Amino acid sequence: MPVVLKKRYSNRQYSKDILVFDGNMNIRFSKFFKILVPLLKLFKVFVPYEGTNIPTRVYAKSKEYSKSYILERHFNFSKHNPYIFCSKFTASKDNIIVEIVRFGIVLSYYYIFDGNKVKIKHKCYVWHIFGKFIPIPLSLLIGKVYAEERAIDENNFKLSLVIIHSCFGKILDYNGKFKII
Repeated sequence: MPVVLKKRYSNRQYSKDILVFDGNMNIRFSKFFKILVPLLKLFKVFVPYEGTNIPTRVYAKSKEYSKSYILERHFNFSKHNPYIFCSKFTASKDNIIVEIVRFGIVLSYYYIFDGNKVKIKHKCYVWHIFGKFIPIPLSLLIGKVYAEERAIDENNFKLSLVIIHSCFGKILDYNGKFKII
């Protein structure tokens, strides 16, 4: 695995590890996805604004009492107040990672390293409620998530994430370059 991706995924469980990376993001919504923006704002489950070259700082934080880690993303939009979006990641089994956002909404992914990049492939959406994980057919409404992280050099990597809807095609394009600091 390239050095920068080893650094990117270096947070240890049950520790106080903090990794910081800075970069610039590009976020584009389709017309269909723009309909969902009021829900994004209300529930704070994703960044609700579009933009190009958005200065972004991300903190990957481990907690000494948890096997999960938090990604705390700070988006500094030129036309909006800074926006912070957090989610919690936990390794499951068989290369499956679950990402939990507010209200117990869970995105389950397959993480695969192909020798060149980390591929993140949609598995399913789940609702985490009362300690149970209940599959929900949310992909019918908002599509499936696909992403990859690719090394640029020893300290920089590129992120590309899209959401593909079965009827409306690509409804979200979320990408950027980051430097681990």
